[in-house]
Amino acid sequence: MDTNGNGNSSPIPADVMTASEVLHRHFTRPEDILECQLLDVQEKRSILASGASDRYSVESAPQLRHPPQLPTSVHYRDIVEALKALDRIGFRRRGGALS
Repeated sequence: MDTNGNGNSSPIPADVMTASEVLHRHFTRPEDILECQLLDVQEKRSILASGASDRYSVESAPQLRHPPQLPTSVHYRDIVEALKALDRIGFRRRGGALS
């Protein structure tokens, strides 16, 4: 019998998707995460920062990352650019001026 992960023995319905499955099905590149209206800036930052981790580097191509949220490998620089875009969004929301 499946458990729900918290020690209770209630079965998990087959049609319930995990957060990882939702991310994997709807995001194929870092820009998709930026454009998602269901995530706030901090959630986007968390997902992108996790994906930039060396933990997800592709062994034969260290400039690539393959985070579990994305179905294919992406360039590290694309993840970093998405993180920089979040910084710019946050800066504007705080009333800062961009040069």
